[in-house]
Amino acid sequence: MAGYTLPQYRDFYVREKQSTRVTTDQKVTAVRCYLSEKIPVSTIADELKVHPNTYYEWQRKFFINGEAPFLQEKLPTKAELRKIESLEQKVARKDMMIFEIMSDYVQPKKVWWRLQNWRTISDSPILVVS
Repeated sequence: MAGYTLPQYRDFYVREKQSTRVTTDQKVTAVRCYLSEKIPVSTIADELKVHPNTYYEWQRKFFINGEAPFLQEKLPTKAELRKIESLEQKVARKDMMIFEIMSDYVQPKKVWWRLQNWRTISDSPILVVS
């Protein structure tokens, strides 16, 4: 190979990057075809226009979690985020109202209990919070 340089063999050694989007169903089908029908990985990779190592990565993920790693999580939209925020604020207001009502309800019971048990509680003063 003396006298030959890498650029002459560039097409042989370097595979051009092709941007292809492979769906979840195609990934699962590819893994199943290899495992059940014994189709060579090179054939599957050429058909899907991906590198064989990419296929082996799919297979590894498939063995770990099944279809779960291929599923994309749907991010909430701005409208959904606003709805979540408003509901959280509504829950916070309700929690505050419940706290105020319960404190109004519990305080007289505490005073009543202290009045009933004043002989046993010598050091605790009776506090009335209004």
